Amino acid sequence: MVTTTDASTGTASKHDTTILAAMVKEAGADLDDRIMPLNQERGWDIKIHVDAASGAFIAPFQYPSLPWDFRLPKVGSINASGHKYGLVYPGLGWLVFRSREYLPESLVFHENYLGARPRPAASFPDMKI
Repeated sequence: MVTTTDASTGTASKHDTTILAAMVKEAGADLDDRIMPLNQERGWDIKIHVDAASGAFIAPFQYPSLPWDFRLPKVGSINASGHKYGLVYPGLGWLVFRSREYLPESLVFHENYLGARPRPAASFPDMKI
């Protein structure tokens, strides 16, 4: 996976994220052109993760036609932090995947948070009514 940052946290300056589909222009070839043969040769499927912690709340409004999100075929996931420009408490953030196939099983927790035994909606254990 290749990761890029949408905007600088310190200065909020926008990075040129039109390069996300092709990530970086080097010697006249974009990253897709460089990665695709490598993917085929080695059986890889490299995806792009966009770290849009700050920029996700700015880019859609400041640069509405600039593709930096799931409009780009290789973008598999995007994260955003609510506390930077979303004006919510620190610690709130989102990690969004293009589809379930991009979500690694190691990030999935199969927990029964409320317990395995169903309880009636109006049960009051150890509580005096």
